[in-house]
Amino acid sequence: FTHGHTSVFGSLFDPERMQWGYACCRTFERHAPCPESLQREGEAAETEEKDEDEDALAARERWRTSRLLDDVDAIPSEVGSRSDCKCDEEFMSRFVRYWFQDFLRRGAEGGHALDEKAAQQSREALLPLLQQLQKGSVPKATQHHTA
Repeated sequence: FTHGHTSVFGSLFDPERMQWGYACCRTFERHAPCPESLQREGEAAETEEKDEDEDALAARERWRTSRLLDDVDAIPSEVGSRSDCKCDEEFMSRFVRYWFQDFLRRGAEGGHALDEKAAQQSREALLPLLQQLQKGSVPKATQHHTA
């Protein structure tokens, strides 16, 4: 195929004009680029840009969430009660951030070096939960009653 066409020249015939053309775009100029190809290229570039934008937004969101565990000023000094929070997600987020900082602090105060690998694994495990809590997308638990 040439000039971005998806059919060969001569795949379309107009008996009124007595002309051959391209069936893909109904163009009768043999050396003209396919207008549908140009449209497809534009759509592909737009999709690629959108994917890059979504990747950048996701990376920025991951960074913001990671800061929730590292920003000492954002860590509550105590968990507080559930009634102090607007919703379950806010309470759980406070609890997770408080617990993580307490985990790091106790490791450092214990007189032995904090296991960096354990700290990093805990951070990586908690970040997706914090992201879900921020978005309010943590599935509600269902209670199972046993007789």
